[in-house]
Amino acid sequence: MRILGVDPGGSGALALLEGSEIRVADMPVFKVRRGKSDKPELDVHGLSAILDDWRPEACFFERVFGMTDQSAPAAFNFGRIAGAAEAIVKTA
Repeated sequence: MRILGVDPGGSGALALLEGSEIRVADMPVFKVRRGKSDKPELDVHGLSAILDDWRPEACFFERVFGMTDQSAPAAFNFGRIAGAAEAIVKTA
């Protein structure tokens, strides 16, 4: 069985467990200028390509929450990536 683990977010990662083998990939993102700084944005085509290649049979997402000292814009951007990643995985 191929089991996918997802650590969402701009610096997150994906891991696929298949038997005793583990494959790992960085969360595919690119930078987009928002306001005065570059923010990570999910590369939905890159994530779809990984899922097409790995073909997971089950998936587990890290349960994530906003961090206490995190600004509202940072929390919102994190939520955008996490939600988009979840939607892509669910439709794969």
